[in-house]
Amino acid sequence: MTNKKLTKVDVVIPAYNAEAFIEFAINSVLSQTHLPNAIIIVDDCSSDNTSVIVKSLQLKNKNIKLLKTNSNGGASVARNLGLRQVTSEFVAMLDADDVWAPKKLEAQIEIFNTSPFKENLALVYTNCADINADSFLNDSSLAFQLDSSVSGNVFKKLQYGNLVSGSCSSALVKMECLYEVGFFDESLEACEDWDLWLRLSRSFSFDFVNEVLVYIRRHDKNSQWNLPRMISGHLKFYSKIFTMGYLSFYRLMGFRSWIFRSFFHVNNFELLRLALNPYNTIKKIELRLEEHDCWNFELNHAFKKYFLSLNAFTILIWYITILSLLGAVKFKLYKFLKIIHKL
Repeated sequence: MTNKKLTKVDVVIPAYNAEAFIEFAINSVLSQTHLPNAIIIVDDCSSDNTSVIVKSLQLKNKNIKLLKTNSNGGASVARNLGLRQVTSEFVAMLDADDVWAPKKLEAQIEIFNTSPFKENLALVYTNCADINADSFLNDSSLAFQLDSSVSGNVFKKLQYGNLVSGSCSSALVKMECLYEVGFFDESLEACEDWDLWLRLSRSFSFDFVNEVLVYIRRHDKNSQWNLPRMISGHLKFYSKIFTMGYLSFYRLMGFRSWIFRSFFHVNNFELLRLALNPYNTIKKIELRLEEHDCWNFELNHAFKKYFLSLNAFTILIWYITILSLLGAVKFKLYKFLKIIHKL
């Protein structure tokens, strides 16, 4: 059994124009009940004072290391640069705008020591909650609904969705397992964590701490608000897992639904109207996508393959419409039963 006191963890923090939040992130690491061996911050060619803030914190703590990229390559490039500097047995990744609860690392190491899957355990994740730019919990409270069945051999479950965590910030990973499957895929602008978890789960087990130990900061500069970039990243990821035979029908429909909802904020009646005229709707989506600089022939071809064929689109619209109508009926029935119960 691993001695918890001697277990070494390095932390990798990719940062791009993170001056508003980077100090909160680093301080949450320095407040851990199990202190890391090294905190590796990778400044991904920021144009603000991110590096200045990190250097000021370095003066107070010799375990803080600062690396810089020559150009802005994205989170995966920055994480991989940090991972190549890791010397500890374990690595934890923290996004520069997120924060940890003080016992986050300690609780995860405990699971690595006590899990029934410990002989083959690669990753331990935690539950998460949303905070806003001012560090207050959002009204929705939980950002990630942890599924207690996602432990042990989770490969098949992960083909249905990124059920491990809503963020890399919640994962503690054994480095020897990462060396075996490889680091983050730098070609992906989105879903890079999901891609890595899939590769890890083919050979290793996962487990979790069912406590909110990570706080995911939602603010107007989060990368998920860049819709064209997110769709581009998702398309590359889905093309990759389709080629590898991992793409389930359920997940493909969910992906198509997400894109559709992202472009058309529609009610049930509009859904029905679009379902009756899918050809014109497809044309509108194509024109809107082609306005964006990140769109190219390869992505357009992939998008048509997974989404814009007339048959696929028609099935999708009716799929969403039926689900929406069933949801509305369920809601009305719930309200009716509540009224009956009060009587």
